[in-house]
Amino acid sequence: MSIKLYHISVLLSLGCIIIAFKINYDLALSYNLATGKSQSLIVLNYLDRYNYVILGVLALIASSVSLIKKENRALSFLSIFLSLAAMTLTFIDIWKLWIK
Repeated sequence: MSIKLYHISVLLSLGCIIIAFKINYDLALSYNLATGKSQSLIVLNYLDRYNYVILGVLALIASSVSLIKKENRALSFLSIFLSLAAMTLTFIDIWKLWIK
């Protein structure tokens, strides 16, 4: 069995989603432990989280190429959905839902 492009896309997307949740979890913990003025500056320490959108973009490119190559259409569309979800989760502040 050879590795198809949608396999690579799914792995990149899942990696990006896991990283996004981990960063948001760490951000929520840091925010809960901080007090006063330092709470407003916590987000500045995590600005590099936006760099991980590159994984989602690479996954979207790989899934688009797999769709053009007519590999497996169902899994190609699944990988496109996962890559769009990964890019969206990178920009959404999920950590705000987890703070007290």
